[in-house]
Amino acid sequence: MANKEQLEILQQGARVWNAWRKSDYTGQIDLYDADLSGINLSRARLSRANLRKANLSEANLTRTILRWANLSEANLRKANLSGIHLHGTSLIGANLNGSTLTDACLWETQRAGWSIQGVFCEAAYWDKARQERTIYKPGEFERLFADKIKIMLHYEGGISPIEIATLPTLIQRMEAAHPGCVLRLHSVQEAPGGATVTLVVEDGGQGNPDALRILKADIETISQRVIRAQRALLEERGRRKQAEIKLQMMYDEIFPRMMRLIMEKSQGTQINVSGGMIIGNVVAGISGENAEINYTYNDLATIETLVNEMLTRQAELPLTTSEHMQFETQLNAIQEQLATQAPNYSLLREALHTMRHILEAGVAHVLVGHWPEIMHTLQSLTRV
Repeated sequence: MANKEQLEILQQGARVWNAWRKSDYTGQIDLYDADLSGINLSRARLSRANLRKANLSEANLTRTILRWANLSEANLRKANLSGIHLHGTSLIGANLNGSTLTDACLWETQRAGWSIQGVFCEAAYWDKARQERTIYKPGEFERLFADKIKIMLHYEGGISPIEIATLPTLIQRMEAAHPGCVLRLHSVQEAPGGATVTLVVEDGGQGNPDALRILKADIETISQRVIRAQRALLEERGRRKQAEIKLQMMYDEIFPRMMRLIMEKSQGTQINVSGGMIIGNVVAGISGENAEINYTYNDLATIETLVNEMLTRQAELPLTTSEHMQFETQLNAIQEQLATQAPNYSLLREALHTMRHILEAGVAHVLVGHWPEIMHTLQSLTRV
């Protein structure tokens, strides 16, 4: 609590206080948690005073000297701080909402966690000698110096180029999940055990400090879940890609060698190959001197049913405009192939895989209604 004697002297005004300070008093000024709301302390000398958690709302502190003072967590709402001397002062966690700060000296102030919503500041001094006056446009000071809430995302083992490339999508998802919230990518840095991505909340939807803290915790929790899900999908995609490469090698190298061996050892054997290099089953049939090999794709009727279902429910997908366009392009490509007498199975495979990648990379974890079943069918059709 505040020193009672000092508080009583201060409440008599700046002139009495300054005279008392001038009488060789060198002890600690302790005004911790003092209620000084509405007080006129213009030109008072309060250097190195402990005003932590003090209530100075609507106080007149014009040209007050508060060098190296402690104003941490103080309430300075709607106070007049014009020309105040705050050299080296701690304003950590202080509430300056609606205050007037024009011509304040802010050299080496500590401002982490301060709140300056609606602050009025036409100019300020940031140099020790109070000679360099920096002018601000209306609202500019708040925009530049308001302490933004930072959201820290950890990428264990480091962050890959593809994860960096998908950060804008992650930010967009978080903003969509928290209406009114505006996020900005602040930095990507190496950290012990991996990398740290820092996001800044530019606009928390007019939330109070408690609501913003909850918002921060919620976004960090959801983002880490998305990161883990994204990494699992990338790992699965990597394994699938390796399988596709091996399968492609089989089509390109092993089968031609096998055909040559059959032809060399069985003069006159006729070999017919139909289909294309697709993901599916290989069916071989040999009768007498004839050997027929067919590449069979998953049931075209199933694909057609799946595409029709997707077209009907496409509007339900929480995709971005760009993702919707990509998704629709692949649907149209599949419809074109299904309408031909001899579908190009390679194009079908590519389109189905692209659609699966779009869903897995963006919205697989939030699919509802009929979409989980649709996604399961799509994954079954595109499994190696």
